[in-house]
Amino acid sequence: MSTEKCQICSADSTPWIHIGGHICSDCYYAAIKLKKFEWVRVKDKLPDIQGFYLVVLKLGEADLVTVLYFKDKEFTFHENVSHWMPFPKPPNEK
Repeated sequence: MSTEKCQICSADSTPWIHIGGHICSDCYYAAIKLKKFEWVRVKDKLPDIQGFYLVVLKLGEADLVTVLYFKDKEFTFHENVSHWMPFPKPPNEK
């Protein structure tokens, strides 16, 4: 498996998820630990700035959590986004 750069911290690592972008497992688990996961319904609000976001795709009976890019008031590559959330800031280790 090839390594890629994480969309949050830019570290070279094996991606945790990848559709339209990817995040490393370190950033994913840091976000869970910091309890920064607060989903926003697309029907309620869209992001204010363009960039990569964690999203939930509704695929029939299944939900898929992935990463998509938001630009021009829509998420690229997919129209079935039900929820989104911003990425947490990368860890600051000194």
